[in-house]
Amino acid sequence: MNEEGERDLKVYKCINKECKAELSMNDLDNVQGIKCPFCGGRILVKMRPKEAKRVGCE
Repeated sequence: MNEEGERDLKVYKCINKECKAELSMNDLDNVQGIKCPFCGGRILVKMRPKEAKRVGCE
């Protein structure tokens, strides 16, 4: 996956009750500081990946 594809992934979520928008890094680049561009909320949580990471043992 290239760098642009990685920046399009939804990695943060606004926890405002009315908003709950899922944000990518591209969405956050347009806003000064760390806040939701839709509601102005300042509390964002990082989302977990959909699939679990597999680690092999030797």
